Amino acid sequence: MPKLIILVFILIVILVSGFYLIFYTDVFKVNSLSVIGLNQQLNDHFKSRIKDKAILVGLGNPWLSLVGPGNLLFWSEYIESNFFIPQVSKFKILRDFRKKQVSLQVELRKPYGILCKPETSDCFWFDNQGVLFDLAPKAKGQVLINVTDYRDCPIKLGSLVFEQEKLIENFLFYLKELKNSDLPIININIKPEELREVEVLTSGPKIYLNLEFKFKDFCKLIKEFFSQKDFSSLNYIDLRVKNKIIYHPESE
Repeated sequence: MPKLIILVFILIVILVSGFYLIFYTDVFKVNSLSVIGLNQQLNDHFKSRIKDKAILVGLGNPWLSLVGPGNLLFWSEYIESNFFIPQVSKFKILRDFRKKQVSLQVELRKPYGILCKPETSDCFWFDNQGVLFDLAPKAKGQVLINVTDYRDCPIKLGSLVFEQEKLIENFLFYLKELKNSDLPIININIKPEELREVEVLTSGPKIYLNLEFKFKDFCKLIKEFFSQKDFSSLNYIDLRVKNKIIYHPESE
């Protein structure tokens, strides 16, 4: 019994000491909170937005809200795993207990293409993972991929161009292959949702693709067509049927 009493007493002392250190001393006090970007220039407004969002996430946890953002223990893995801003692709919390500093390290999404909705004239950036992350200006040219979305569905920042895993995977596959083909792409049209098809507008023939599958040797095939002298005389190249190529001369 005396041993049990001693153990209980020691446990109480440890708990009270820990409580005192956390809430009534400066041992875990945050002296500085900063936002650092990886190879990016972050303006003050965006830095403040990141800080506010991280604090809001932490305050959603009962324990973290108890210690508060002024405490080093507040900046935990819970915030890392629940933090989300569409423009941010990576978020990491760096804590220095000796210097009592917290750094929020972010990496921003990089524009890969622009998706526009013709009925609203709104355009959005998407990255190489297909994530729609910010409003974009209308653009023309071949530096970035221009996509027009004819589906009857609203755009939500942070969502994927296609929510179905197979469709987004195949869509990104074709975008990458088209870029590697050096084919002069004018625009890519996403057809109404039930079709699951895209239409590629080039300086030559249109290319029709089915997003239900990846066409075998697609890049090689397109390069071979592109190298032919009569490529520009074609009206379209239809690859919507697996392992079957349909093409139509413009004169016919």
